[in-house]
Amino acid sequence: MDEMGDYDYTRSGNPTRTTLQDHLAKIIGCETVWAVNSGMSALDIIARLIKPGEHVVAGDDLYGGTQRLLTFLNTNGSANVSHIDLTNLDLVKKTITKDTAFVFLESPTNPLIKVVDLKSIADYAHSVNPNALVVFDNTMMTPLLMKPLELGADIQYESATKYLNGHHDIMAGIIATNSEDLAKRLFFVINSIGSGLSPFDSWLLLRGLKTLSLRLERQQSNALKLATWLQGQGLKVRYPDR
Repeated sequence: MDEMGDYDYTRSGNPTRTTLQDHLAKIIGCETVWAVNSGMSALDIIARLIKPGEHVVAGDDLYGGTQRLLTFLNTNGSANVSHIDLTNLDLVKKTITKDTAFVFLESPTNPLIKVVDLKSIADYAHSVNPNALVVFDNTMMTPLLMKPLELGADIQYESATKYLNGHHDIMAGIIATNSEDLAKRLFFVINSIGSGLSPFDSWLLLRGLKTLSLRLERQQSNALKLATWLQGQGLKVRYPDR
């Protein structure tokens, strides 16, 4: 047989992973979600869409792994990366040009908790180059607090190791998009390198998602109390609500 179905080989597809991906697509409100074996794996898969020498704009305050990977790509000639303060919209507009192929964002940023205006940046990038891809790391917000695809991002990814799972017993990442073409291109990479999330880890992540809303509500409540207390001690606090 030429057609063996979706589950002929676990690297290519598994029913438990499909159930997880379909559930996440409902939470995010998007067409396609791919579950992979870490947040950095998700970024690596997306970065493989970059053609050698293409211009990439990224923040100057990024998660350490993101910074390392983009610096590696820049150093090795796989991309031409400009790191800038993405909270400065005037600087953003000077840096993004018709040759900019990718814009990598995260908000709040890690570790300085800068808040980035995703919609304004995405709108400007697409107006300058309609083919530019805006990529957003939504790990800090989760789909319950922010929906980047509705604000102009072409690709959303998250480290599911953190809030989405919540039990710190797996590593996982997710990639989401509303573009059928991007979904196919991303899956080609995932299938080729074997980075799809394992069936058991997919089951564990499904379990963790059941308590996401409860955990997130309590974590925000506790974080606000801690931030308020620290500020009351005379310390400078970096917290979006402060």
